Amino acid sequence: MFLRLMASELVNTGLATDKEQAVLLADSIGYPVVMKMTSKTTSHKTDVGGVVVNIQSAEQLKEEYDALMIRLEKS
Repeated sequence: MFLRLMASELVNTGLATDKEQAVLLADSIGYPVVMKMTSKTTSHKTDVGGVVVNIQSAEQLKEEYDALMIRLEKS
């Protein structure tokens, strides 16, 4: 509540466990969005390409999601 009083706009967030949920969440939040992996074992998500910024559409989100999954499989 304190942050809402102090900030004129806060970032909406959510957790998706698959590509379809990610699209639904992004559609509800509105574009552009940032996609960030969650991990208990990776402390620096940017080191494995686990953060994607400025996603402008559902189509781009799907492409970036698939690319992220490939990067994580290789790491």
